[in-house]
Amino acid sequence: MALRVGLLGLDNSHPLVDVRNIRRLVPDIEIVVAAEPHHPRLAKLRDEAGPVTLVDTAQLFAERPDILVVTLRPTRLIAVADMLAESGIPAFVNRPLVVRAEQFARLPESFLTARNLMSDSVLRHAPETRRMAAWAAARGLDDIEVHVTHGIEHWRASENAWQAEPGEGGGPMGALAYHGVELVAAVAGSPPQLDAVESDQPGVLAAQVRWPSGTLGTIQLSVGSPEMYKIQVTCGAAKASAVLDGSTEDSFGYQAAMAAFLQFRHGDRTRPWSATLDGIRVAVEAWEAVEAQPHLADTLRAPPITSV
Repeated sequence: MALRVGLLGLDNSHPLVDVRNIRRLVPDIEIVVAAEPHHPRLAKLRDEAGPVTLVDTAQLFAERPDILVVTLRPTRLIAVADMLAESGIPAFVNRPLVVRAEQFARLPESFLTARNLMSDSVLRHAPETRRMAAWAAARGLDDIEVHVTHGIEHWRASENAWQAEPGEGGGPMGALAYHGVELVAAVAGSPPQLDAVESDQPGVLAAQVRWPSGTLGTIQLSVGSPEMYKIQVTCGAAKASAVLDGSTEDSFGYQAAMAAFLQFRHGDRTRPWSATLDGIRVAVEAWEAVEAQPHLADTLRAPPITSV
C-alpha cells in the first residue's frame, strides 16, 4: 500500500527535497498538497514527483495522510498550529517555526505539548554530526565551537523573499541561528543557554553559550558561499573536528532526517518535543539579542530582495 504524504505549505524549498528523500526510502508514495494553486513551487513539485492532488488546508486534514511535511512561514504556522497538533498525524515541521518571542507566546498549548510533531535541522542527522556527538559523549565534552556559513542568494526569488524579512523569516540571523543551535545541541546532547551575542570581525556574529554542567560553547555565524559547517570539540586534552560541506552523499543529513522522521512515525520518540522547543527558544533569544543592538543587526544584514 502506498504511503500517503501530505504537504502543508510550500513556503520554502525544503519540501521538494523532503519528498525526494522520502521516495528514496519508500518508493511507493501518493502526494496530497495544501498550497496556493499558482504557487511557483507547485509546478516544480509536479515536475519532480509526478501527479499530486491539490486541496485546501481543511481538506488535507480530512484526508488523513499517513504523514505530513509542514513548510509554512511563522504567521501561517501559528494559524494552523492547534489543528496540526490535534490531528495526531505524524508531522515534520520545517523551520523556522517562529522567529519572535511574541510568536512563540501565540503557539497554543496543544502545539507545545504535542506528541505527533518533529522539527529538526537536518544537520542534526548528518553523519559527521553524529560521529562528533558519539566522540564527545565517550569522553565528556568541555568545549564546543561551531562555525555556520550559509548563503542567502536564493532569497532573491520572489517565493523566497519572505525569509529575508526579520519579522517573518528571521533574516540571515534566522537562517543561521537555528542551524548553529541545533549543531551544538546535537553534539552536547541538550540545548544550551545563551550568554551573549557579539561581533569582533566584520560579517561574523558569535553567540556564547553554556550548559549547567559547565560546558562552554561558541556559535559563529556568517553569510557566504559555499554553504559549510565546522564543528570543533574539546574533551580534556583531546580535540576533534568535522566539516559538513556537501562533498559526500547526504553530508548535510537531508536523507537521514527523513529516515529519522519515518522512524518517528512508527513510535521512536527518543528526542522529546520539549527539547526541540527549548532549542527554538535559544535561537529566538539570540535573534532578539542581535536586533536589540543595531551594530550587530547590521553585521548580517541581508541585501535588498527584489521579485524576479
